[in-house]
Amino acid sequence: MLPKATEDLNPLRVRELLKAIPPADLLLLDMSAVHGRPEALLVDHLLVPPVPIRPSVMADASIGSNEDDLTVKISQIITVNNVIRGAMEGGKATIAMLMEDWDFLQLHVAMY
Repeated sequence: MLPKATEDLNPLRVRELLKAIPPADLLLLDMSAVHGRPEALLVDHLLVPPVPIRPSVMADASIGSNEDDLTVKISQIITVNNVIRGAMEGGKATIAMLMEDWDFLQLHVAMY
């Protein structure tokens, strides 16, 4: 008996797999090649509300301002994204490290 084949799917591999689905097979998924492909369901852009919608909150004049939750979460998403980009460009990260960073990024985007 052969062992089961497993593969860790990272976000880049998933996007490529979804892009490779032929238009004829989209009907089986109840999707349209014209109005929406499966890869369009992946989040790769975030809408960021303008600053007036997410203003800083003045807590005390001596302390300064406190950033709101949206600004903090956006900052965390950018930080994790930059870590992933740097690791991929530097080529020093292991697959396990990248998978952990992608999971962490997914968590922050979901909380946003």
